Amino acid sequence: AFQPALLFSQKGEKLHAFSSASGFAGYYVRETTSTNRYNWLELPVNVVYALHGFQVFAGPYVALGVGGRQHGIISRFSPCARFAPQSIDYKAYYGPDSNNRRLDAGVNFGIGYQRGPLQMQLGYGLGLRNLHQSNSNQLYYNGHDFNQDAAYNRVMQLTGTYFFKL
Repeated sequence: AFQPALLFSQKGEKLHAFSSASGFAGYYVRETTSTNRYNWLELPVNVVYALHGFQVFAGPYVALGVGGRQHGIISRFSPCARFAPQSIDYKAYYGPDSNNRRLDAGVNFGIGYQRGPLQMQLGYGLGLRNLHQSNSNQLYYNGHDFNQDAAYNRVMQLTGTYFFKL
């Protein structure tokens, strides 16, 4: 069977990073902890093979980034001073002025079971497109170019579906 769908999905990452710098007043350390959630409008197009209700499926997907948020804390300290933690809460941006690509693409595969109008599927989404884009005006800190770090959507998903008769 051919099984296209239109899904709203939320994917994300947890970040915990340390960096240090030295200067006129000595050195300091910066610790960043954040949880980033990205919202996607996803179009998977799976081919499903079924036998006695059991299923195996695979197919490509494309997705469009439609929002998201980054929540976290930045802490700075040195041997002689500790600064108050700074809370961060940013809206996710996509496009040429950000580090995030708006389009994602990859493949899905998995197994499932269908009985009557009910279907359960367990799948894996393997993102093939690097979601970070090089933007030399952003994310360069203390000698590390964060633009060179790669990010891919790689997710396990459990889906429950009810099919209506038309």
